[in-house]
Amino acid sequence: MTKPFPYQIRGARMIHRFNGRVLLSDEMGLGKTLQSLLYVHRHPDIKPIIVVCPASLKWNWSKEAVIHFGMRSEILESMTPPKMGIQTPHQLVIINYDILGPWISFIKEIKPRLIILDECHFISNPNSKRTKYVTELCQDVPHVIALSGTPLTNRPIELYPVLKILKPDLFPSRRQYASRYCAPRRVPWGDGWDFRGAIHLEELHTTLKANVMIRR
Repeated sequence: MTKPFPYQIRGARMIHRFNGRVLLSDEMGLGKTLQSLLYVHRHPDIKPIIVVCPASLKWNWSKEAVIHFGMRSEILESMTPPKMGIQTPHQLVIINYDILGPWISFIKEIKPRLIILDECHFISNPNSKRTKYVTELCQDVPHVIALSGTPLTNRPIELYPVLKILKPDLFPSRRQYASRYCAPRRVPWGDGWDFRGAIHLEELHTTLKANVMIRR
């Protein structure tokens, strides 16, 4: 096993403090993947684990799991799952966002205990199929870790879908969240409101760090 840095050990402990439902948003290069896997290593009861990530990162997750923790993984491919689904699930199953839809029923059959959402800005649009599939996958899963190096962009509204998955009671209403943090303005299209603004970001940052976010 790779010896983690002290701050990475603290990160895994903080994930535990948030009961494995957390937005891990350390800056790039601080090892968010390793911290997530370290949390997994220290909690063997939460397996199996599903990693959902961009296609370009699937093999990197597999390699990191083997190198650092000797953890074997299964990488799912294709928009057409085999009829028998996932036959011999490993401790870690890796899939990319773009093929998730057809695999959801098969993944749910293995009863995952932890979902890791890498580059969680991929689910910033609540109306996209991708976001709806991820939301469905995470239902009734006890632990969800979302990874992002840039959690608070110029558009706080884009963070809402993942916050709704992680802590549905923190901001139960999208409209309420948008009214407080997204500087809403009336427009003559859509539902009549534009939520692409930003306001009260310091308050939002403080609230997130107290309830759901790790940011170093």
